[in-house]
Amino acid sequence: MSDSNSLSARKFSAFWPLLILLVTIILLQTQGLVRVYDQRKQFEENLKQLTEVQTEAKKVDVALGAISRDLLGLAEKNTNALRVVTDFQIRQNATNAPTAPAN
Repeated sequence: MSDSNSLSARKFSAFWPLLILLVTIILLQTQGLVRVYDQRKQFEENLKQLTEVQTEAKKVDVALGAISRDLLGLAEKNTNALRVVTDFQIRQNATNAPTAPAN
């Protein structure tokens, strides 16, 4: 009986459980920060790649526009060019036409 009385009278410190809890929270938050940093790094790499692709796409668009304009001009005199224009439905858009406002 003296053992049970001594255990109940003994005070337990909450220091160690709280320290373990604090260390666990710090580790989990650190892991989350590392994950966010990795995601941001991946996002920046993807953005750089997309910027390069966009630049290439603009170059291709300009080249395709020039080829289309040349082909449309040639279609007035050449039947083969006219056939290509009609087969692929190539037409020039109005360049000075106002665009509809986006809602």
